[in-house]
Amino acid sequence: MATLPRLIHLLALFDFSRDQLADCMVDVIDDESLREPGPTCFSIRLRTTEAASTLRSKS
Repeated sequence: MATLPRLIHLLALFDFSRDQLADCMVDVIDDESLREPGPTCFSIRLRTTEAASTLRSKS
């Protein structure tokens, strides 16, 4: 199956972004990487069981 040209472009963008992030994270200390994001920021991280149950109870 042939890979779609748009998918190839998307994967290239992902690889570039991942490399940029990896370069930025080299000198980051724990305090910087563990700080809470602002209220309108998008964040990807593991949820604790408590946080997941709180979200379920609100919906």
